[in-house]
Amino acid sequence: MKSDTDIILITGGSGFIGKYITKFFIKRNFFVINYDINPIKNFTSPNYKFIKGDVAKIKNLRKAFKKKIKYVFHLAAINGTKNFYDFPVKVLEASSFGILNVCKLCEEFKVKKLFIFSSSEVYNESKIIPTNEKIEIKIPDITNPRFSYAGGKILSELVGLNYALEKRIKSVVIIRPHNVYGADMGFGHVIPELYKKISLKKLKKNIKLKIIGSGNEIRSFIYIEDFLNGFYKVFRKGKNRNIYNIGNNEPINIRKLISIFARILNIKISISGKNGHLGGPKKRVPDITKIKKFGYKKKYNIYNGIKKFIENEKIN
Repeated sequence: MKSDTDIILITGGSGFIGKYITKFFIKRNFFVINYDINPIKNFTSPNYKFIKGDVAKIKNLRKAFKKKIKYVFHLAAINGTKNFYDFPVKVLEASSFGILNVCKLCEEFKVKKLFIFSSSEVYNESKIIPTNEKIEIKIPDITNPRFSYAGGKILSELVGLNYALEKRIKSVVIIRPHNVYGADMGFGHVIPELYKKISLKKLKKNIKLKIIGSGNEIRSFIYIEDFLNGFYKVFRKGKNRNIYNIGNNEPINIRKLISIFARILNIKISISGKNGHLGGPKKRVPDITKIKKFGYKKKYNIYNGIKKFIENEKIN
């Protein structure tokens, strides 16, 4: 590592977004320390170091911090809708202990800038679409374990922003990703889950597909390459105690999304739905005015993004 190379610490750097960010910044001559439970598979670089550990344990996390770390990207969390329902306490422990430990160590080691990765889940069912960063965030039903994840993210934002308010950390920036997708993201998310179901029947030209929900739910998906470019804009220009949606304002319902798969794969798909998860929003589209002011422009529309995803995704 060169003496003038900026050092980034990423918690959760082996997760879907984390591993893409790791490789993205290494290509731009940063040195990246990845603190996670598991390493990134089949990846090495002279500008990369993996440290195994759990963010909920401050003694272990301390080993990842160095005096010269300039930036911290806090992504570590337990994600996946099934986990929210099955293991809400673990989800909350990772979020709550994680953010408190990260902020304490950022203060101690005088980190220049902390980027906290929150989630579009904090908006729940917003009454204003597209939804900007000033709209209220909320837990609509405290008894529903689905909100263990959103609750943890809201806490993370509160802790980080107030550390910055008290000047205990020089600068804290909040990132709210919206439905990011790309190859090798696991199958607990809409696009890869649909593709896996379709691929299991891909030898047929006419398939029947069962989905969760009616298929009329509306989302706005962003391909990972566009997300990285959006985040890099925020990394360079984002201001202290500011919040930034990173997504695309191209709404699409799930039925239309499935029709895009059918068109690309040259098959016919008939859809049957069942009740969705209790608490799942019917419509979510971000207002991305703030990152557009930084010069963000999407490269991939949903059709081209799905096509690129299919080209790169491997179904075992």
